[in-house]
Amino acid sequence: MLYTYFDSFLDKYKTFATYLLYLIPAALVTGPFLPDLFLSLIALFFLIYSLRYRLWNYYKNYFTLIFFIFYLYLVSRCFFSELIVYSLEGTLFYFRYLFFSLSFFYFFNNKLNLAKNLGLSIFFTLIVVGLDAYLQWFTGFNIFGWTAAGRVDRLAGFFGDELIIGGYFARLTPVALGLLVYYYPPTKIKIFIGISFLIFIDIIIFGSGERAAFFFISLFSLLLIFLSNSYKMYRLMTFTFSCIIISLITFLVPASSTKVKETFSQTTTNLASPLAPYTPLHEEHYIVALKIFADNPIFGQAPNMFDILCEEDRYYYSAEGCTSHPHNSYIQLLAETGIIGFLFLLFAFLIVSFLLFRQFLCILGITKYKIPEYMIFLLSGLFIMLWPFIPTGSFYNNWTNVMYYLPVGFVLHYYYQKKI
Repeated sequence: MLYTYFDSFLDKYKTFATYLLYLIPAALVTGPFLPDLFLSLIALFFLIYSLRYRLWNYYKNYFTLIFFIFYLYLVSRCFFSELIVYSLEGTLFYFRYLFFSLSFFYFFNNKLNLAKNLGLSIFFTLIVVGLDAYLQWFTGFNIFGWTAAGRVDRLAGFFGDELIIGGYFARLTPVALGLLVYYYPPTKIKIFIGISFLIFIDIIIFGSGERAAFFFISLFSLLLIFLSNSYKMYRLMTFTFSCIIISLITFLVPASSTKVKETFSQTTTNLASPLAPYTPLHEEHYIVALKIFADNPIFGQAPNMFDILCEEDRYYYSAEGCTSHPHNSYIQLLAETGIIGFLFLLFAFLIVSFLLFRQFLCILGITKYKIPEYMIFLLSGLFIMLWPFIPTGSFYNNWTNVMYYLPVGFVLHYYYQKKI
């Protein structure tokens, strides 16, 4: 009887967890708390459900093995820190991303409409957030009367004081398109909607003033153009058309439209910099991180400790060199976890790069290995998120990690579904 009630509860929790998954794209707009809460509840569901029904096959894959080893390494290195509890704050519950990815994997295997529902959730969330950003761009205020943290050359929209809207669009767009391409067969009306959507996204990302975000969407465009069979011409056409519209707005918008002119002018100037998307300030953070790395190059100084260590005299470089994190995940792992920790992240990037490179060889007719179109979108999305040469948030930042791990479950579904 007890098991019957428990099983009934788990079935209801499973439905609840899928709804939470659909809400994550909108929750990301509210800040880090809600998406991390939803992710944690989804992860908890799969942990309990997999133990109850002995879903051991979901754990029998290289992703789980490598993730588990990496997690043990992170936690073990915390105990070599002078501030063990502080170091553990960023790593102790990092395992939740593994169970979130596996729950995603499970849902895709058992929920036929999951790709459609999640894809549409991301798609319509981006539309709503984008329209609000356009309103702020052309009027100076969004629907709530918010400005972009007092910056005339930036956009924030629903994100308030956080100038991260461009990164939000750039990271979620490939995921949304990949899920929708998986579910919907291409028709003229759907292709037209996709083309309009991409132009809509390109322009707002450029207008956000975020150089890294515009680099992301440009890199994603190049990957799609070189690797896709069915969509390369559409992406080439949309990106070209977006650039034409950007140029026209830059030169034709009246000078009285200060917000529009300043945003375009600032973004264009930033992208023209030889160090784009880096800045001299980023370089100072990197120098401090590499000085920390040099003191323990194999194992690093301990996770989540950069902001503490950078204040010490032995690592001082400049007044601006010390911050909460080095603003590059690879350099952060070098400083805090050494070469060993760094290699785990590098390995993930190389695996995704290898899968895309095999697709490129297929395009050239060198090999017969071919991946579906939707996987090109999803792997390209992972590729740009793992790209090493770009400023990023903290490696342990839950808001960023939610987006990083969102497509992983679907990739696992593609490569391991036959073994379940």
